[in-house]
Amino acid sequence: MSFALSLSDHVNSVSRSCFYYLRQLQSIRTSLPLHAITILVHVLICARVDYGNSSTSTNAYKLQSVLNAAARLVGGIPKFSHISSLIRNSLHWLPIRQCIKFKIFSLVRNCLNGSAPQYLKAYCIPVSSIPSHSTLRSSAWGHLFLPRTRTSMTQSRSFAIVGPSNWNKLPQFLTDL
Repeated sequence: MSFALSLSDHVNSVSRSCFYYLRQLQSIRTSLPLHAITILVHVLICARVDYGNSSTSTNAYKLQSVLNAAARLVGGIPKFSHISSLIRNSLHWLPIRQCIKFKIFSLVRNCLNGSAPQYLKAYCIPVSSIPSHSTLRSSAWGHLFLPRTRTSMTQSRSFAIVGPSNWNKLPQFLTDL
């Protein structure tokens, strides 16, 4: 008997509870000022979505739909209207996929600054610190060492691969410490 490790059940539970709270907030929206509704959405919805957004891309759309519904509630926008400008300009929320990347970049930055746990710092090794790789162009550019993997599943999900590969894709002016 094999067990599959997946965040699908957790993401389903988070989205279910968030939509419950959104329905409850919708019923009291007219009795509260906009500031109070915004605070409640941040406390009840954004905190839950932010906690569970390290999910894979297969479940990201569920969490994005929760954020979209929350933005519609805060902005008082009808169901089928565009909300991207509201999310970006007024609420200053990142889409889920960009939020996941931002968290990865923050973790890698903390690893390089020395403020991350040791088990994460072990995955963020500058190419310039490896003697056999110190003459490569990537060492001069400040790239991180990317270990070889055998399966594509590992490549798409492991911090050891995702962190350094995303960091290496950043422009050099952003990666300079």
